[in-house]
Amino acid sequence: MHQGRVGQRRRRAAQADVEGDLVPKMWEAARVAFAAVGGRLNPARHRHCFELFGLDFMVDADLRARA
Repeated sequence: MHQGRVGQRRRRAAQADVEGDLVPKMWEAARVAFAAVGGRLNPARHRHCFELFGLDFMVDADLRARA
């Protein structure tokens, strides 16, 4: 990749509003993922049962989060 493009992406990343732009998109992706499987969680309806989940996100050079 040309050095000028790398510099532009680094400047853009430094100016990014992570809390205002990236985090809400990650929350929305998590909401959609759990909504898609919500009916399958605890199918036996055990009381006092919980499951622990985690999501991993990768952020590309253009500051797009992918789950």
